[in-house]
Amino acid sequence: MYGIGLVVGPRIGLGMIIGALLPLLWIEPMLATGDGSPHPFGSLGDWKRWIAIAVLTLPTFATIVFAYLYRVSVPTPPGFTPGATTYTPPAARRTLYATLAILGLGLAAMSGQIVFGLPWVATIATVALAFPLSIVNGRVTGDTDINPVRLVAIVLISAFFWLVAKDAAVLLGMAVVGATVASVAVDMMTDMRTGHLLDQDSGHQSFVQVAGVCVGAVVAVPVLSLLVAKFGIGEGTVLSAPGSQVWAAMAKAMAGGVSFSDELVTAIAATSAVGVLYAWLTIWPRSARFMPSLFGIGIGLLLTLDIAMAMFLGGAIKGIATYLYTMDRSGEERDAARRRAGDDTMVVGASIFAAAAVLSIGLVLLDTGFDFLDWRPWHLAH
Repeated sequence: MYGIGLVVGPRIGLGMIIGALLPLLWIEPMLATGDGSPHPFGSLGDWKRWIAIAVLTLPTFATIVFAYLYRVSVPTPPGFTPGATTYTPPAARRTLYATLAILGLGLAAMSGQIVFGLPWVATIATVALAFPLSIVNGRVTGDTDINPVRLVAIVLISAFFWLVAKDAAVLLGMAVVGATVASVAVDMMTDMRTGHLLDQDSGHQSFVQVAGVCVGAVVAVPVLSLLVAKFGIGEGTVLSAPGSQVWAAMAKAMAGGVSFSDELVTAIAATSAVGVLYAWLTIWPRSARFMPSLFGIGIGLLLTLDIAMAMFLGGAIKGIATYLYTMDRSGEERDAARRRAGDDTMVVGASIFAAAAVLSIGLVLLDTGFDFLDWRPWHLAH
């Protein structure tokens, strides 16, 4: 989490810590009854999830709108010559892509049926809606540097809840399928932009990315299953999965599995209204650099304080490093130093995150092997 904080920076890190503190400073005291009995306003978990949803929906859409209003043209970075080389696409490229699309849709339909009980018609409808949303998300990300991919799941749940007999598991399956399509698509569009700047062959890049997605999916599923078996997943576990908590809460609500108190409805409406104003302040040029991230606040509501604190400290380290790099500099020299600080902290943060992730998975695999052999050598460390 320190590595992630170094990558995302102080604004998102500060937003995370604010979001994590809100339940402690506002929601828990409001719901406390003194005798430990359930509060008539609702449970702490429901309040955290729905306040987070209120932050991550309407205000996030507003952020995108404001980002378009205040957007500025970004010039090509110095040293890059995009489009200098002309590449001839292979003749069979369209046939290959069509074949991969049909196979992918078939596998998605089969997996959705097995895991979520998702009818194949619902999978096709989900992918059909996710396709134009992916293009919209890619354009939004390119124009505003805001990736609204999580909103795809919310849109899909809202659009199709009537189609699947209000089944929460099926609704969640549609959200997972649609958001995965949009997430991979937007990531690929971002990578293609990088390839364009480097004057690379987009056809070769697309093929390698598609191959990487297939290999990554095959490798990730058993590893994730192992991690879930070891630690659990969701609220109150090591793998808190905040995005999935939002989707699950909305799926249950659309399926009629959640009841709202008047106080919770009022809090959701007020949070949405205040969030829209806050979204404007995060984009308005005069205040943008001073405002903690709205997205960070929403996700922080669903994280434990220790995780949010680690991200905050990583972001603070990035902020301090940027200050030291740019200290006593001005003009173009200051801008160059700021870019260099961003590049260096990005490399360091990504290295920390990647090394910690690989080491953590390696330790889990090692521990699983010891469990299989019924051998506990950890006492040798003492």
